[in-house]
Amino acid sequence: MTWLFFEFVDHGGRRELQTWVGNMQPRVAKEVAATMKAKLEIARKLPLLRFPLFAQLAGEEGIIEMRFKAAGTQWRPLGCYGPGDQMSFTFLVGAKEVGGAFVPRSAPGSAGDRRGILTMGRVAELWLLQTEN
Repeated sequence: MTWLFFEFVDHGGRRELQTWVGNMQPRVAKEVAATMKAKLEIARKLPLLRFPLFAQLAGEEGIIEMRFKAAGTQWRPLGCYGPGDQMSFTFLVGAKEVGGAFVPRSAPGSAGDRRGILTMGRVAELWLLQTEN
C-alpha cells in the first residue's frame, strides 16, 4: 500500500497547496512544486512518514511539517494524518521557515484549526496526481 496525499479545500473551494504555490514567483513556484512532488513520490512508498522529510511540529498536537529546501528557502508545508485511510496525509497550510520562524506566523494555528475541520468530515482533494508543476 502507498501513501495518498491530499490538500485542504476551504468552504469556497480554494485548494490550499494550489493557491500557496500559485502565489509564488513563477521560477520559485516551479522549483518548489517539482521538489515537493519528487519528495512525495519517494515518501509514498515508505511505511512511515518520518524525519528528515517529515517531523511532528512541537507545540501543535497532530500537526506534522514536511521539510525540504528549494529555491534557497526552507519550505515547511503543514499537515496531518487523514482523512480516513490509514496511509493518508492532508496538507493544511503552506509555509516556509525563515530565521527559525514560520512565514506566515499564523501557519501552525491555522493548521490546527483546519485539522479540526478535517476531522469533522470536510473532504480534502487528492493533490499529488493533480499537480502539473
